[in-house]
Amino acid sequence: MITVAVDARKLVGQLTGIGMYVNTLVKHLSQVPEVRLILCSNHAVSLDRQGLSLEQLIVDGGDSKFSSPLWLNLYLPQKLKKLKPDVFISPNFLLPSQRIAKVMVSTVHDFSFYEFPEMHQRMHVWYMNALLPLSISRSDVVLVPSKAVANQIKGYFDMRKKFVIPFPPSIKDIYFGDEMLDVPQLPARYFLAVGNIEPRKNIHGIVRALSRYPDESVGLVMVGPKRWGLPLIEQAINECANMSGRVMYLNYVADEQLLYLYKHSLGLIYPSYCEGFGIPPLEAIASGTPVVVSELDVFREVVGDFGVYVNPASIDSIRGGMLRVANDPSVRAKVRARGATHVRQVTDAGTATRQFFGVLKELLHHNARLGDHR
Repeated sequence: MITVAVDARKLVGQLTGIGMYVNTLVKHLSQVPEVRLILCSNHAVSLDRQGLSLEQLIVDGGDSKFSSPLWLNLYLPQKLKKLKPDVFISPNFLLPSQRIAKVMVSTVHDFSFYEFPEMHQRMHVWYMNALLPLSISRSDVVLVPSKAVANQIKGYFDMRKKFVIPFPPSIKDIYFGDEMLDVPQLPARYFLAVGNIEPRKNIHGIVRALSRYPDESVGLVMVGPKRWGLPLIEQAINECANMSGRVMYLNYVADEQLLYLYKHSLGLIYPSYCEGFGIPPLEAIASGTPVVVSELDVFREVVGDFGVYVNPASIDSIRGGMLRVANDPSVRAKVRARGATHVRQVTDAGTATRQFFGVLKELLHHNARLGDHR
């Protein structure tokens, strides 16, 4: 039996992209008979949605942005010393500063803080620049959501002595079905933007593109937690005279409501500057909704030929993508006919789970053979 401890703090509360990634990891690792899975968090984790009952280790502290590093580097290691796990997985970039398991696994979701530092808060960029190289150096295995990120990481770091494993997140089953909840007071016709409201998501670019859209009755519905990108959106609305009253903001919504929003929209507009995977475009495609995405390697990989591709830096290109998904029936017909099958294929983590578990066994066997009791 292999004991695997996972930092599961991202499973507490509303699930964001990383939380959904942890959800996928937990779901698949829990199905491996040889794995004893321990979820480590500062609050109890509810797994009712998966029908799972897993061992949990609750370690107090780490509720704020400033105390979170203390939790990871001090409080959690103190507790895990007694359990002596074989494997520790950090699904949110950084590992603890000390080796707390025989095999240390980190996760890198994207490199937006390297590629577009101006689109992140300055402290976050400094923090990641200082600590990510150290975390990578302590990693035996690095999980990434896509082959695109696997290629990127080899450009930033020397990975010759490390295992890099693409492990895709899953899409919830609800997005393949028709169980919806109505969302009141929506515009009659609208485009949809889903995700964290931050600069790299380029929602301000969507607003400016919509201001040039020929039909001024068409609105924009934004779904996602407010981050530091809201001022750019407000600036774009104020600078575009015809955008007043055309943008509707929703925070978190239930999955049944988000499915309703996808299915009733003209399309999901997702001209992000940098992504490691892109869950909303695949949710949209699974639901039969056309998508506009950026010309990024990761979207060529996971969205494939089910997306309309645009230059995220060009307002006219984004506008052209909007016109295409709204006015070309063949785009929606293609997504409805074959999109769900495509999404199931690119989000199938079964093969990745087998590869990951095989690597863990190989590393543990190697350590045991060398008498490595780090």
